[in-house]
Amino acid sequence: MEYTTIITLIFIFLEISLFVCAAISWQLKEKKVHKEMSLTLLSISVPLIGNLLITVSFNYTVSLIGYYIYLTGTNVLFCLVTLFFLKIFFPEPKPFFTRLLLTIVALDTISILTNPLIGHVFSIEPVIGNSGHTYYGIVSFTGHYIHLISSYLLFVNILLILCKGIKNTPNVYRERYIVILISFLITAVWESHYIFTKIPVDVSMIGYAICGIAIFYFIFFYKPIFFISLINRKVLESSSTAYIFFDRENNGFYANAAARTMLSITDSSLENSFSQISALMNTDLSNTKSTANLKSTRIGKKGSLLYYKYAFTPILDAYDNFLGSYFTADDYTSEELENQKQLYFSRHDSLTGLYNREYFSEKAEKFLKATDKNCYIMVLDINDFKLINDIFGYNEGNKVLKKIADNLRSGPIDYPVYGRIGGDVFAVLATEQNIMKTFEGNKNPISLMMGEKSDYPVLIHYGIYKIEDSSMDVDFMIDRAFMAIDKIKNDYTQTFAFYDNEIRNEKVWEQKIVGMLKEALHSNQIVPFLQPQIDSQGKLTGAEALVRWIHTEDGLLPPYKFIPFFERNGLITVIDQFIWEESCKILRRWQDMGIKDISISVNISQKDFYFTDLYKTFSSLVKKYDIPSSLLHLEITETVVMSDLENRLKTLRDLQSAGFLIEIDDFGSGYSSLNTLKDIPLDVLKIDMLFLYKTQDQNKANIILKTIIDLATRLHLPTITEGVETEEQLKMLIEMGGDTFQGYYFSKPIPLDEFERKFLQNDSLN
Repeated sequence: MEYTTIITLIFIFLEISLFVCAAISWQLKEKKVHKEMSLTLLSISVPLIGNLLITVSFNYTVSLIGYYIYLTGTNVLFCLVTLFFLKIFFPEPKPFFTRLLLTIVALDTISILTNPLIGHVFSIEPVIGNSGHTYYGIVSFTGHYIHLISSYLLFVNILLILCKGIKNTPNVYRERYIVILISFLITAVWESHYIFTKIPVDVSMIGYAICGIAIFYFIFFYKPIFFISLINRKVLESSSTAYIFFDRENNGFYANAAARTMLSITDSSLENSFSQISALMNTDLSNTKSTANLKSTRIGKKGSLLYYKYAFTPILDAYDNFLGSYFTADDYTSEELENQKQLYFSRHDSLTGLYNREYFSEKAEKFLKATDKNCYIMVLDINDFKLINDIFGYNEGNKVLKKIADNLRSGPIDYPVYGRIGGDVFAVLATEQNIMKTFEGNKNPISLMMGEKSDYPVLIHYGIYKIEDSSMDVDFMIDRAFMAIDKIKNDYTQTFAFYDNEIRNEKVWEQKIVGMLKEALHSNQIVPFLQPQIDSQGKLTGAEALVRWIHTEDGLLPPYKFIPFFERNGLITVIDQFIWEESCKILRRWQDMGIKDISISVNISQKDFYFTDLYKTFSSLVKKYDIPSSLLHLEITETVVMSDLENRLKTLRDLQSAGFLIEIDDFGSGYSSLNTLKDIPLDVLKIDMLFLYKTQDQNKANIILKTIIDLATRLHLPTITEGVETEEQLKMLIEMGGDTFQGYYFSKPIPLDEFERKFLQNDSLN
């Protein structure tokens, strides 16, 4: 291939490369000098084009144009390269220097461009080259020599900037700029060779192009080998992980500080440490091509257990050839101890150290699978534990919990599994022999007292479930044992109870009726029954509305079959509001019938105060049905009011001001009866039926009853005595001054139609 063709291809390749590099530089916006680099590469491409035209053209005009492009292009090239390195090494160069540079370049460029008019720079003449072709070589005049001098000055300035920049650059980064400096020097020597030997055609721009591409690579992509090696070494030396590197003959050649300390590696033992590592890994690692991992423990100097992770990794090339290997060792004792700590707290109660509910269930399940003994789940619940916290404080309450835990842990009975599963609730998996020992003599197994004089006993109730099916979920067993406690919750004489089918049936029944409540209300299965209230003259004065459930399957349900469940879960408020509205409907019906003076008493439960705006509800009802509020009597018990006296007194006063009559139900059954009369705004006193029951000293009971009636009379409070069952009781109460009476003597609670037929349509009662 001819010389000219080869040179042409080289020029074209370099030109394309410069444009590609310039385009890439322009896109690298994250780089600080990406724009300057792009312009510098483009500036090199300009004189390169001129040099190409000079080299390959045999035409006078084309060659002349090439010289003008070449000479002016070198000016732009040296200017932009200078500015580029100033930007790198001196981000804020002196303005004077920059202006001087631009002035020199501008004047020289103007001188070259005015050459066609003055002819003071150069001319060209034909020259026969080595290949026998005729080229056009330059004939230098004064202006050209000035151009060469300015070019060399600019070039030297670039070298000085590079040298100074290299001096101020950290050692690890110097190698990239040293390579660039050497490239420039080689290019300068190359160009000087053409100038001083007067070779006809100068192709030194090839060197400048290569130099520009080198600058692009070393500035943007080159990673200093020394720097990488230094960083790797510093990282390895500062790492807490032990590293040992081996060559392909398994000779150790590097161990970091952690390896030397952890494995007692010295400079003399490093080379032959491979056998030590193999022994540590308990395997022959020679020629292995797969990673080996091992966890191990060691006894530390102070006798503590240390945890280590070892890994041996072979290094292979792309063709799976063995190049060497390295070994790592990590002391993860702190991590392991922290994991063990977290695992412990995830399984144990933080206060007592006993198993928590989840881990208790897990351990109990494992024990049940492994034993053929008869076993029980026993739940311990401290009665009124909140009261203990309120009276004695949380610290004392915590001490009680710890004492119970200590008794389970180190007491006389060795239970297989035990734990604290809730606030004041403990669970125990016990064998039949454990249960017999625990309740031997029917005594409380754990006897605790509170107070400075130990005058406050801590009552613990035990619910026990006998495990018939060990595959049953342990949480389900715990729930059943807990159900057994409900039977003795308020019993201070009995400390333990076994779960039986009666409890189960009660829970099933509770779930059943709770699920049916909505439909029962919608389909009028729940209705008010009325029990008459008769005065001393035998006249009907009012009635009490009592809820009854006419069940579609079980018939008429007595209150105890459903009321207690709804009081516990709060749904009693739904039933109460239903009965209140039904009572208002009845009063409206009686008003329309012309019966204007018969009242209805409705009950207000404790939950109603929490979940219902009583004033708004009752005011809305009497307004909705257009009935006198005085005909709707509101029955409350003294214990309901006393539990939140201040707020509930306000509610009652507001209701009383709105015209509603307030009745105190079951007066005499609480502990604050006389105090209640003083504080509560009330209109009617309902005397507890318990006073009418037979007692060992009936005379004393009658005196108390007469005193209550006299007290009510002096306070101008009418009375209603409940529980009247005989004519003898009625006569006695009339003689005592009682006003109104209610009980089975007159009627049990009956449906509305029967009540109206029996009492409203009977002249003797109107």
